Amino acid sequence: MTAIATLALAAPAQAACGGPVRSYPSHWRHKYRPPLVLGDSTMIFAVPYLAHLGMQADARGCRMWSEGMQILRARKHAHSLPHLVIMGLGANWTITRADIEDAVELLGPKRVLGLIAPREEGGGTSSDAYNVRRAGRRHRNRVKVLDWPRFSAPHPGWFSGDGLHMTYGGANAYAHFIARLKHFAPWPPKPRRRHAKQPQPVPPQPAPPPATDAPRPPGAP
Repeated sequence: MTAIATLALAAPAQAACGGPVRSYPSHWRHKYRPPLVLGDSTMIFAVPYLAHLGMQADARGCRMWSEGMQILRARKHAHSLPHLVIMGLGANWTITRADIEDAVELLGPKRVLGLIAPREEGGGTSSDAYNVRRAGRRHRNRVKVLDWPRFSAPHPGWFSGDGLHMTYGGANAYAHFIARLKHFAPWPPKPRRRHAKQPQPVPPQPAPPPATDAPRPPGAP
């Protein structure tokens, strides 16, 4: 009975979270894929702004880190994972060090992982933001941290009463803050192979004329 009651309660709760809100930048003409930005309910208002700034966004209420990892695994399996992936999660449940390490391993050494340090209700931070910042120090070349709590602290007007979800003005600022990582979107150029220079053949030199006795002047002995 307990399991049935739990399922009965979970279904309406999941439905209350709503479906994903997605966008893709229009008129994308680059050869590489636009950055993929994953978020929870705090990112929903920012989704259209992110598309306008040249990023594909996918946000859903109640989304936890595990669901974000499922999306990344599916995109990698479909060979549609871009060079830059940005994760803005943490409002629901927690982000552990092991969670971040799993994401770093999934993306591999050739991609860049952007991590948004999350705010908590009331505008503070928790171990989630600490673990995100620590990952940026641990993987300096592969993990880029966007410290949203510190950046947004002087702007309480960007947020609703819970200090977590944003107004449209805050969502616009949030999207522009995320766009700071856009320069990591292109794949780095492949190093050119240096071919060893082949020695140039030396052109044949003309043979010197044969030596002859110089004519003697008249009267010489």
